[in-house]
Amino acid sequence: MSEPADLVALSYEDYRQLPDDGRRYELIERDLYVTAAPVPRHQRVVIRLAHALEGWSLETGEGQVLTSPIDVVLAENTVVQPDLLVVMSAHADRIGARGIEGAPDIVAEVVSESSRRHDEVTKRHLYGKYGVEEYWILDPTAASVRTFRRSSGGLLAPGSELTVAAGDRLTTVLLPGFSADLSRIFG
Repeated sequence: MSEPADLVALSYEDYRQLPDDGRRYELIERDLYVTAAPVPRHQRVVIRLAHALEGWSLETGEGQVLTSPIDVVLAENTVVQPDLLVVMSAHADRIGARGIEGAPDIVAEVVSESSRRHDEVTKRHLYGKYGVEEYWILDPTAASVRTFRRSSGGLLAPGSELTVAAGDRLTTVLLPGFSADLSRIFG
């Protein structure tokens, strides 16, 4: 479960000094969160989605697809490691030496019961605040994807809920021509 590790307010420099111990650390507005390594089911979903997105990227020449671990530096006191992200070619300058500097265009998180609230509430708010255009929450247990799209007010508003049971495909206006069969993502 993701919980703040302590009450000491941290900076990006403090974050950089954390040990490389196999844990996943995130700094969210000065609070340190620690998560256990993902389970195999989680990783299979990430890999399958990354494969589908990378195929689209190679075919179109648009965007870069990256998976965790990679630092996304949203502010000097906010560094996250989303499961998967897409940075469109128009924003390639956001890919820097420290990782991603600023908001990716698309962020995807694969939830587990222990991370659900963190991913659905904390990170959704955070990604909206810092300018992510779309946020996808993939749920391997429900074999579903919930999408959130940036609204005119700057928040991430609910988009669609897609399921394997309904035979849905994941598409987005941000990636023209991209379409992923959910049964292959969650298969």
